[in-house]
Amino acid sequence: MKAALLAVSLAIGMTVLQPSIAAEDQNTEAAATDTHAGHGKVVSVDTQAETVKLTHDPIKSLKWPKMTMDFKAHDPALLKDLKPGDQVDFELTKMGGGYLIMKISPSNK
Repeated sequence: MKAALLAVSLAIGMTVLQPSIAAEDQNTEAAATDTHAGHGKVVSVDTQAETVKLTHDPIKSLKWPKMTMDFKAHDPALLKDLKPGDQVDFELTKMGGGYLIMKISPSNK
């Protein structure tokens, strides 16, 4: 009898705890994969530092106004065909203490 009660108690405890653990894992995963789309103009490219300086339009999902800033590329190969003056569409993902360019391509605008 005691063994049966213990088994039921453990099962209930696992059922109650499991959704909160799963939700916490999902929130962590979602935060790591949140991307933010932007449009801007290439000011400069620094292949040594693996960065691109962009003047970008407001990025509503980040509540950022129009501004000029440097972004590090997640993959340096993303920068190889960029040149100052190019109009681009890009995607950012927060990693560590900053936002990395995950995708960047010529703009259709």
